[in-house]
Amino acid sequence: MSYMFAKEHENTLSLLITCIITILLLATLSACGTPKSAEKTPVIPDYGKVSISEDVPLINPIFGKVMDAGIINSIAMNQDGQYLAIGLRDSVWLWDTINRGRDKKILQSSGIRDVTAIRFSDDGRFLAVGGYRTIEIWDVPEGKLYKRIEGQGEYITALTFTPDGRFLAVGSRGAFHAIWFWEVSSGRLVKTLQWDWKYAGEVRAITFSKDGLYLASAAMDGIIRIWDVRTGAVEKNINTERVDIPATIDFSPDGSLIAAGTAQGQVIWWKISDGTLVRRIYAHSSSVTSVAFSEDGRSVISAGLDSVIRIWDSRTGNLKEAKRTGQNIELFTLTENGLRMVAIEQEGISSYQILEASGVPPMIAILYPGDKQAINKPGLSVSAKIVDDKGVKDVSLALNGIEVQGEAAGTRDLKVMPVGNRKELDLTWDVSLKRGVNMITVVARDSDNLVTRKSLEINYTEERGDIWAVVIGVSRYKHVEALKFADNDARAFYNYLIADNAIPADHVILLTNEDATLQRIKDVLGVEIKQKARKQDTVIIYFAGHGAPEPDNASPDGDGLEKYFLTYDTDPQRLYSTALPMQEVARIFGRIDSERIVLIQDTCYSGASGGRTIQTASIRASISDAYLNRITKGKGRVIISASSANEVSMEKDSLGHGVFTYYMLESLKQGDIDGDGFITTGEIYRYVSDKVPAATNRNQHPVKKGEEIEGEIIIGKTRKE
Repeated sequence: MSYMFAKEHENTLSLLITCIITILLLATLSACGTPKSAEKTPVIPDYGKVSISEDVPLINPIFGKVMDAGIINSIAMNQDGQYLAIGLRDSVWLWDTINRGRDKKILQSSGIRDVTAIRFSDDGRFLAVGGYRTIEIWDVPEGKLYKRIEGQGEYITALTFTPDGRFLAVGSRGAFHAIWFWEVSSGRLVKTLQWDWKYAGEVRAITFSKDGLYLASAAMDGIIRIWDVRTGAVEKNINTERVDIPATIDFSPDGSLIAAGTAQGQVIWWKISDGTLVRRIYAHSSSVTSVAFSEDGRSVISAGLDSVIRIWDSRTGNLKEAKRTGQNIELFTLTENGLRMVAIEQEGISSYQILEASGVPPMIAILYPGDKQAINKPGLSVSAKIVDDKGVKDVSLALNGIEVQGEAAGTRDLKVMPVGNRKELDLTWDVSLKRGVNMITVVARDSDNLVTRKSLEINYTEERGDIWAVVIGVSRYKHVEALKFADNDARAFYNYLIADNAIPADHVILLTNEDATLQRIKDVLGVEIKQKARKQDTVIIYFAGHGAPEPDNASPDGDGLEKYFLTYDTDPQRLYSTALPMQEVARIFGRIDSERIVLIQDTCYSGASGGRTIQTASIRASISDAYLNRITKGKGRVIISASSANEVSMEKDSLGHGVFTYYMLESLKQGDIDGDGFITTGEIYRYVSDKVPAATNRNQHPVKKGEEIEGEIIIGKTRKE
C-alpha cells in the first residue's frame, strides 16, 4: 500500500509542475506580444452558410417577355441593358429593349450545332455565338451575320470580347487546352494561349481586365491563370485547390483583384500580385452563376440560382445588401459592370436593374464628322465636345478598335489621354481611315468613374478615277482547234463589271470570237484605251483563250521561247505575224498612262495537250515565267495568270467555265477577306490559289506578279444580296 501511495503522489506532483510551467509560458508569450510572422498570416473570414431570408426585398423586372422557347443553353445582356439574348439549339433570340417596340428577332444560325455560349461586345454592336467547333459573330443593330469561324476546339464554353471590341477570346471543351484570339473585323486567328494538363476538360470562364491588357481564365484543372495579352505568357497562376473550381470570374476595375463564384455557392476573391486568398464567403445556397465588381470597385455582386443577388463590400467581405428576384430561376447572368441582370424564369425572360449608377455620366457631342458620312480622302479630323458636371477624368478615341492619341496627327497607341478634372473639353483627333466602313468611338470617363461612349460610322471611298476594261474571250478560231468556254468566261466577267461593279458600259469593251482579231485587239488596247485612260484611272484587261510558245533565240526570258496570245485570226504556222506576243503586251502596258493596270489571263503557254494551249513546234526546254516580270515592270502593273508557266489551264464541263475563271468569278462574290466591301487583286489571288489546285488535283496553280502602289488594286465590289 505504501508503494502504491508513493507512486500516486509522485504522478500528482508531476502533473501539478507541468501545469505551472504551461501557465508561466503562456504569461511570458502574452507579455512579449504576437510574433511578427503571425501578424502577416492572413485571416480568411468564413461567414458560414447564408440563409435566404423571406424579408429580402423583391425587385421588379425592368423588362419581361412571356415565352416558351424549350431548352435554353445560354443567356447574355450588353452593358447598358439595351440588348438581351438567349441561345437555343441552332438559333439565338434577340430583344432590343429600347427600340423596335421590344420585338424579338431570331438570328438563325447558318450551321451551328447546339448554341453553348453567347456574349455581347461592350458597346453592344456585336454578339458572339459559340457551338460545336463553330463561332458566329453577328452585327446586332443590323441583325446580320458578320463573320463565321470554324474548326477550333470542340463545344465552345466561354466567349469574351476585348473592351474595345476588336478581338474575341474563345475557350472550349476537350483535350486540347487553349484559348484562341480572333480578330473580329477579319475573322483571322491572331494568337493561341495554351497550357498542359493530362486530363480532358473545359475552359469554364474567361474575362478581360478593364484595360484589355490581361485575360483571366478558369479551367477544370483548378487554376486561374492571368495572361499577359501582349506576350501570350502566364503572368500569375492562382491555385484554387482550397476552394471549389470557379464557374465565373471577374477582374476588379483597377486590376488588383480577381473574384470567382462556384457551383457550391461560394464567392471568393484573391489578390493578383501574390495570389493571396482575400475573402471566401459561403454566399448562396445553390450555384453562383455570375460575379461582377461594381464600376467603382467597392462592391462584389453575386447572383445565384437561389434567386438572390447579394452585394458584398470588396474590402471587408461584409454583406451590404441583398435583393430577391422572381421564383423558379433556371438560368441568369450579370452584366460585366454588375448594374443589370437577365434571367430565365419559368414564365419567360426578364431583366433587372441591380445597382443604380450614381451621378450623371459625361455628355459627348461629336461635332465632325456626322454619322454615316461618306469621305473620299483618307485623312480625317474628328472634333468632339465633352461636358461633365463634376469633371472629366480621361477621354479616348478608338478607330476600328485601335485607340488614337489626341492632338497628334497620325499617331496610334493604346493609351488613354488624361485630361485632368476640367468640366468642359474641346478635342480634335487626326486619324487615317481604311478603305470602306470605319467605326469611330469616343469614350469619356468622369471623376466618379461614370463612362459614356458615342460611336459613328464613316465610309471612306478612295478617289481612284475611272475604270476602263477590255475583256477578250476566244473559243472559235479561224485556223486553230476550238475551246468550249473561253467566250462564255469573257461574257460572265463582262456582265460582272457592268451589272455588279456598276462600270459604265462605254468604259468596258467586249471582244469575243470573230471580233477578237489581232488588228482589233491592238487598236483597242494600243489606241482607244491609251487615249481614254488617264493617270488616275485603272485599266483591267482580261484574256481567255489559247496561248502558244515558239522558239526564239532573242527571247529575254532565258528559255529561248516567246509566248503568244492567239487571236481569232492567228495562223499557228505564222505566230510572229498573226498572234499577239508578250513583248507587244509589255509595250502596250508601257503606252498606257494609267497608274494601275491589271492583266487577268485564263490561258497557258506550255504547249501540252488538254488545256488552253497549242504546240507549234517540238519544245524540250522548261518554260520560264520571266515573261510575267517583263509585263509587270514598274509599279502599278499586276498580272494574275491561271497557271504557272509549265502547267495547263483547264476547262471543265461541270463548271461551264475555265477552272480559273470559275473560281475568279466566285471570288468576286465570296472573296472579301477583310470585310471592307471591296475585292482586290490580292484577295482574288488568295481565293483562286486555294480553290483551283483543289479542283484540278493539284495540277494547276495560279500565279500573281507585279508591284502595287498604295495597297492592292481594287477589281470589284462585293455583291449585296
